[in-house]
Amino acid sequence: MKEFEGKVALITGGGSGIGRATAVAFAREGAQVVIGNRNVERGEETVSMIRKTRGMASFQRTDVMVAAEIEALVEHAVKICGRLDFAFNNAGIEGAVKPTLIDHTEANFDAVMDINVKGVWLSMKYEIPQMLKTGGGAIVNWFVGRRRNRLPGNRDLQCVETCSNRINESRGVGIFGARDSRQCGQSRSDRYRDGRSHH
Repeated sequence: MKEFEGKVALITGGGSGIGRATAVAFAREGAQVVIGNRNVERGEETVSMIRKTRGMASFQRTDVMVAAEIEALVEHAVKICGRLDFAFNNAGIEGAVKPTLIDHTEANFDAVMDINVKGVWLSMKYEIPQMLKTGGGAIVNWFVGRRRNRLPGNRDLQCVETCSNRINESRGVGIFGARDSRQCGQSRSDRYRDGRSHH
């Protein structure tokens, strides 16, 4: 039996890069994979790659800046697969590199915050309730801009990293507990189970 057989994994930004690689890896280990991606062609390419190796995958176009589209993606996953066990919130942008804080445009700042911070929060808002219905699950949030924000031209937007970290640290407050919380490179993983904290 494969490691994730009978499990369901949802991946945002699964149309390329690490999102696609993660989707393929989950499918290879037996999980049913649901991919959300803004670019339809790339998302469907990932699904095709998985199905060619006899994996199970589904795609739904999703813009993580739009709450209704994230909600619909999660509902789609539960409708076709019956449950949600894992989520990899990978969709994100690096944003433009500018020399100083005053050189950034409002549009660039808003886009980075909406996708990299608000998009993660919205994803978790709809993913967690579905996971709790089946006793728990695991979420990894990938912050795409961390390394680039270390560059001189993007150092002024490190507030995005701070916000992302705060979401990770406070995700269990008042609603459910976090289990096995850890940071791995540029990501954090928490497990939710039964609304209580397990250590």
